[in-house]
Amino acid sequence: MDVREVTKVLGGLAMLKFFPSDENAAVAIVELVCQMARSIEQVRWLVKRTISLHNEWPGPVELRAVFCSKFIPADGINAYSSVHPDGIPSEREQTYQGIEGSRPVYALPAGAAVTADPALDAAVAVLGAKVGNFPDRKPKDPKRSKEFAKLLAETITAPGYRKDEED
Repeated sequence: MDVREVTKVLGGLAMLKFFPSDENAAVAIVELVCQMARSIEQVRWLVKRTISLHNEWPGPVELRAVFCSKFIPADGINAYSSVHPDGIPSEREQTYQGIEGSRPVYALPAGAAVTADPALDAAVAVLGAKVGNFPDRKPKDPKRSKEFAKLLAETITAPGYRKDEED
């Protein structure tokens, strides 16, 4: 591997808080990574993955642990994470902003109030109209909209913080 290229790629880690600015430390980090990695692609992955897992420089042992979570190091030295005691999270688990069990949230299509399914959306609107406190998508009655806004404010505001607004 070209040490200059490895140094350039590892420069991406400088965005981490507390990343060493000392030249000797930078040389040691480059040496460490050159001993572990077999290709520049592995180094690129290591930088990208470390940045996705950490906001602060985790140190050389944790850097090695991140590397070992995907690759067998060329120098044969394995490391385990002390930051992630159950092991480095899988890349799949991090797909949705690192929140376990979460899924992506998509915007509703134009005109949909509750769901992307038009039939279900219409059924919810009909049910809401029957209950009497579900506003129309396009309020035709300003008084009804104001009443709904007041009801909503009362619902989401703790009693001690409510303001009594008169019509």
